Amino acid sequence: MPDLAYYPNRDSLSYIPLYGLEGAENFLRTTLRYPGFCTGWSALVKAGLTRDDVEIDTDGLSVSAFFQNAFSAAGLALDNPSLQEQMLYLGWENPALINRGKMPAAIVLQQILEDRWQLSPTDKDMVVMVHEIEYVLAGKKYLTTSQLVVKGEDALHTAMAKTVGLPLGIAARLQIEGKWQLKGLHIPVLPDIYTPVLAALEQEGIQFVESTKAI
Repeated sequence: MPDLAYYPNRDSLSYIPLYGLEGAENFLRTTLRYPGFCTGWSALVKAGLTRDDVEIDTDGLSVSAFFQNAFSAAGLALDNPSLQEQMLYLGWENPALINRGKMPAAIVLQQILEDRWQLSPTDKDMVVMVHEIEYVLAGKKYLTTSQLVVKGEDALHTAMAKTVGLPLGIAARLQIEGKWQLKGLHIPVLPDIYTPVLAALEQEGIQFVESTKAI
């Protein structure tokens, strides 16, 4: 996928023993984004707009001034077309006043993003996840592909809400019903946890479809 940007998804080394991959020579777990994603967020971070320890008085402050003042103070410029397009989209020239009192820069940015990215009532989202695993068995090379596609219904019942909320809700129900004998805090890598949760998710239309082929 040459046109996508990617970055490491936190420290993934702890997953090696969980999945029995101690023999793996290279192990890297990344998040894929559209081109320019990393450049755009890097600029916002360098401009101090993700800080939660610095308050900004937003009364009388426009969205454009919020961005332009921060970039100017940090000595940053819109020096490439991708960053320029992103900042114009977010509100680089938006004269609307924020007028929400004093709040951390990160909260101001969050509210601007939420307003800009808000779904309309008829919008629908979609979650797509693909795992591709290549391995050698008995001298032959194979590729196992695991695919998940979940479509949202509307702006409220989104695919993201389903894939995040349903597993937690199902787990809470199983706990309340006394279906688990586990005590303490656990992540869902134990069969006692994920087997019933995955079965319940399948009833909701959320399941991975797997296929394997020789390559």
